[in-house]
Amino acid sequence: MARIYKSNNPNRGRCRLARAGEAACVLGALAVVVCAVVYQREYFLMLCFFCAAVFGGWRFQKRAAILQSGLAGEKAATKALARLPHEYTVVCNVFLAKGERRAEVDAMVVGPSGIFAVEVKNHAGSIVGDTEQKNWNQTRAVRGGAPIHKKMKNPVLQNRRQTDLMRDMLRARGCGCPVIGCVYFANPHARVHVNGPGVFTDADTLCRSIRKIPVKLSRQEMAQALSILTGGRIEDAF
Repeated sequence: MARIYKSNNPNRGRCRLARAGEAACVLGALAVVVCAVVYQREYFLMLCFFCAAVFGGWRFQKRAAILQSGLAGEKAATKALARLPHEYTVVCNVFLAKGERRAEVDAMVVGPSGIFAVEVKNHAGSIVGDTEQKNWNQTRAVRGGAPIHKKMKNPVLQNRRQTDLMRDMLRARGCGCPVIGCVYFANPHARVHVNGPGVFTDADTLCRSIRKIPVKLSRQEMAQALSILTGGRIEDAF
């Protein structure tokens, strides 16, 4: 089993704030109804406040659902990557910075076969695209209604920016370890049809792909890369 290091995910705090905002809007809407019943005047103004509170609650609820979905996907990905052998180290939510460039990697894997940046998605439904396209097409079924068609940004391109930054950070410190990017769709209800390599929907396939890379890094190289990319926060894994 791989070693797992979990950093603080800011989306947990954002999700709690969104839930708190949703609750505040619900209480606000109830307060408006009570005021309208008690004072029996300014009905138009009360209606405006009520509609604003309901709309705000809906927006907060939608935001919280998106954040919660992302957190669930990252949890599933961590569980999947934990299947790697003990020689591998998995670091969740890695924040990278070099000069003005910034990036966040959902999961970084460091092992004898190289350094891997894993972009995690928890989208459901049918996803169709190409690794070189700017956007992919997502179709999601809705119970009792027409399917929802929407665009999603190509996560492979996002992943490439992450791996480019990681390579630059390593080279700047004299470390030539290879960096490989991959995208993992953690939602079991995702049906992904993407032309191009590096996109996975199955945990076993993802882990096999990581392990089979024909690179053999030494313990010293792995430790150096891990220290550089985590800012020295993790140095004793190897």
